[in-house]
Amino acid sequence: MQDVVSTVWQSAARPGFEIRHGLRAFVRCITLARAIDRVRRQRVRRADTLDGGIRDPSPGPAALAEASAESDQVHRALDDLDEKCRDVIRLHYFEGWPYARIAASIGRSESTVRVRMFHCIRSLRERMGIDVGSSR
Repeated sequence: MQDVVSTVWQSAARPGFEIRHGLRAFVRCITLARAIDRVRRQRVRRADTLDGGIRDPSPGPAALAEASAESDQVHRALDDLDEKCRDVIRLHYFEGWPYARIAASIGRSESTVRVRMFHCIRSLRERMGIDVGSSR
């Protein structure tokens, strides 16, 4: 906590300092950065005590096969959706467009796009055999 307070004061003392998104957001950002730094330092210490064996962090063959099967299932279910749903899901999840940009591109309000997305995701889950009431 002292490190965070110290960093906030040091930052505020710099010439030209200004808060762009509010004090709380600024303090949260610094707190998060300091917490990440601390975790990284602890990882380095733990790595020094290991036996030196290097483990492959990538997923194993079973995990890759399962991910591939799930991906195929999602793509099949997407193909079964109507074109409007496919477009909204593709733009938001695969292209990374925010709802506001999608709304502007199709001439609808952002809230309409959000409601459409809700119904499209529900329909997609039903096609995939996922219980609509579940949190997965």
